[in-house]
Amino acid sequence: MKRFLWLGLLVVAIFLVGCPINPPDTENTNITIEDIEGEWDFSNVKIGTETYDSVHVSILPAAHGDSPYQNGVDITIGDYFIMSDGNFSDNVYTGKYEYKESGNLIGTNLDITITFSLIDGKLKMQVEAGDPFGSFTIEGGKKPASYSEVIGTWKFTNVSIPNQPVEVGPSFFTTCTLNVEPFSDGTTYIETMHLEGTDDNGYTCNYDGQIVGAGGVIYQYSYNYDIKDAGGNLKAESDTAKTITVKFFLTQDSKLFVEFDSEDHDDPGPLDGVMLTYGEKQA
Repeated sequence: MKRFLWLGLLVVAIFLVGCPINPPDTENTNITIEDIEGEWDFSNVKIGTETYDSVHVSILPAAHGDSPYQNGVDITIGDYFIMSDGNFSDNVYTGKYEYKESGNLIGTNLDITITFSLIDGKLKMQVEAGDPFGSFTIEGGKKPASYSEVIGTWKFTNVSIPNQPVEVGPSFFTTCTLNVEPFSDGTTYIETMHLEGTDDNGYTCNYDGQIVGAGGVIYQYSYNYDIKDAGGNLKAESDTAKTITVKFFLTQDSKLFVEFDSEDHDDPGPLDGVMLTYGEKQA
């Protein structure tokens, strides 16, 4: 009897060894842009011989400007920014891109193909391109954050605001601060946000407003601005409140990305196209 019992246990053990309790996640390639549109972040990414703490990807519902393509995919890798326009055929995106290094335009009108898939809800991208990285694969991308997840004061470095009023001209901030803080007096609740900094011209720039609408984690931000020179003299200010789309994204190591986009707004103001990257939360 004991011999049969041991034989049975041996068979069960062999069966368990041959069949893992947690099978690997299935890679889903049966997707379209509607499944992956939005903001994604990848952590600890190795491309070639370099390892990057974070890579940020924007998959856009429309192409940039007057591009003949239907969609856009933007990729931030360290000091590099790849901006592309293209078309999706199921999960494969094909188009053209340009790239910048530290804000300087390096190459334009280059070919790019990206094959997308999802693994347990996380994004995988197989990129085929030329300079500066060639072909590479990244995976583990995650989706963006809600307003409530980013409440606090955040410090950003190397921020460009190219669409300032003509009286001011393009601004570059070595550092700037974003305060995300709701206001409540017991009867009124307002989700406020304030961006401020002193640019390379010595101008103090303030952008102050509130969240006025949301669609998932895509928010509408209504704000006013005022810009003063080093002597406190007013250089420019908004005549009416400007409304722009804003998205937040938290990386795995708690760095904040904030993307402002005009989308369908006729007069989005100077924050149009601004990207705040790798923000650090202040105590």
